[in-house]
Amino acid sequence: KVYSAPSPVMKITDSSICKVGNYFDFSNASITHGQAVRYEWQWGDGTGETFADPNNKHYDDTGKYTVQLVAAYLSTGCSDTSKYTVRVVNSPKAIAVRDSANFCMKQNYVHVTSKSVSTSGVPITNNWKWDDGKFSYNKTSDFHKYDKPGTYRIWLYSSAGKGCSDSVRINTNVYNSSLAYIGNIDSNICGPNNFVNLKSNSLNTIASTKYLWRFGDGNTSTAKD
Repeated sequence: KVYSAPSPVMKITDSSICKVGNYFDFSNASITHGQAVRYEWQWGDGTGETFADPNNKHYDDTGKYTVQLVAAYLSTGCSDTSKYTVRVVNSPKAIAVRDSANFCMKQNYVHVTSKSVSTSGVPITNNWKWDDGKFSYNKTSDFHKYDKPGTYRIWLYSSAGKGCSDSVRINTNVYNSSLAYIGNIDSNICGPNNFVNLKSNSLNTIASTKYLWRFGDGNTSTAKD
């Protein structure tokens, strides 16, 4: 006589969790056809238990673990096995780079790139917070333009699974564009020993502003005045 076996079915909320505080929530949804069943859970790390519904499972190290649920009828001993692979991963290391730390309003297109590292080989999702109420999602690299001058704190959030993330902040300065003005000078000077006193009255300048004078005779200067 040939007897049937139960159909073991396990359910899990997450298949990949960070090592820090990892707890996998398993539940038993096996089909038993109304018969008494003996269960055995094998966690893939050398441990196991025989409860129908186990407690949350914690792993001590990173890696892949093949979980098995064995269900057997008490009356006949006929059994079947269900398998599921879970992964415990390390948190990624968030690394953000930008093309420049300083921009003028007229040309402020900030280019950022994630160089975040996943030591577990799990794909990383990168999200950006631009500090002006805007966000970019699932972007390894992106451009952003600001509407106002100021110092902006750009945040990168890198995630490799539930609870497995890291973040880093970089600052970018956006300045008002400089307006070049020359102070009052004499437009008519006697030669041959003429000396024109030139002074910059430019607006919206900062300490690192650079100057370039072209005198119209082929000579130039990078002095402010």
